[in-house]
Amino acid sequence: MIKIEIDGFVRRSFTFPANLNVAFDHFRELSTIVEWLPHITMVECYDGGKCRLLYHSVELSLYEINIYCDLDSEVDDQAKILRLRPVHSEKTIKPQANLHALTVQGYYASESVFKAEGGQTRIDYQLNLRARLPVPTAARLMPASVLDMIARNVMNKRIDEIVSGFINRSIQEYQKNS
Repeated sequence: MIKIEIDGFVRRSFTFPANLNVAFDHFRELSTIVEWLPHITMVECYDGGKCRLLYHSVELSLYEINIYCDLDSEVDDQAKILRLRPVHSEKTIKPQANLHALTVQGYYASESVFKAEGGQTRIDYQLNLRARLPVPTAARLMPASVLDMIARNVMNKRIDEIVSGFINRSIQEYQKNS
């Protein structure tokens, strides 16, 4: 069966309007971070800081995409780094495809590195989301190269939306509560 490979990766730096310790504390809670990520929601939290996220979008006004990702969070207080890393789960999602919907287990990882920059903080942020999607029934007649091109373009747009939204929402939330 043909699979659509998606692999969205972005690295971006931004200035956060607070000193290093305040900024690091603002970002350290996983449930809060997820609220700032467009297209991504928290599905479930497990013991030991592990959780399941869901990336959800509707593409081309036709295809519903659901990518479940299991991860663990790591907070490095000394180096001022926050990481979300993929982990294996016994509740792995089996790939499913029907006429207009795809559901799979995927891979999500992010890292935020905090550095003092005067009275503010520079955050070097990177995010990676990838998955192997089954081809929906309605698209099986399309050539694989066309499907790959469409998937790559859509994923690049969505990753940019996620990161831009994350940056804007995190700053807005801080300014609203300051």
